[in-house]
Parts: sequence; C-alpha cells; structure tokens
Amino acid sequence: MKNFILPLFLITLGAIPTTGSFDHDGRDVDGAVDDVALFETVITDRAGLDRLVTGPMTAPGTTTFDLPSGLPTGTYTARVRVADRSGNWSEFSDPASFTIDRTPPSRPTGCRVK
Repeated sequence: MKNFILPLFLITLGAIPTTGSFDHDGRDVDGAVDDVALFETVITDRAGLDRLVTGPMTAPGTTTFDLPSGLPTGTYTARVRVADRSGNWSEFSDPASFTIDRTPPSRPTGCRVK
C-alpha cells in the first residue's frame, strides 16, 4: 500500500519577493500522520520556462524556500509538491501567482539648493 501525501497547500510569497512558503499538515490522503521528507517547487514564467527549487522538510507546518536569484521583471506562478521518506510524491498544489518588479523609480525633478 502506497502512502500518498495530501496535495493541499497554501503558497504565500513574501512582501519582498525573494522567498516563498507553503503549509503542509504532515498527513497522507488517508489522514494518517506521514513522514514528509522533501519538497519541490516549480516557478514558471509567462514564456513557460520552469525553474526548480528543492529542499528538505524537517517537520509538518510552514516551510520557507528561497526564490531563484536574479528573476527578471515579470509575472510568475509557483506550484509545490512534497514526498515522504519512501519516495511517494503528492500531486502539485494549485498555482500561486506573484510579480517581480525590478523597474527603477523615475528620476526626481525640482531639485534646488538654497
């Protein structure tokens, strides 16, 4: 009998889009507490290019991850899935959307020296 993990996630991206997080209660699809070991997050841009973020999970609850560095200005989606120690992967979560804005502010005007 395979032990699959619930694919129920809430992805929350930080105010400064350098990190993301998701919640997982550590239960499998039958409601039993599972031994969640790994996560995999896929970040997709508008052109369909995927970037992968993976890492260990130490306990149920909120897991935080770093977004890939240097993402250019644009809109992205993030989906996450988790695996137990037996290597059984959950389905991917629903996508969460976020925007990176690296556009600098406009030039100040009206500068005076008195």
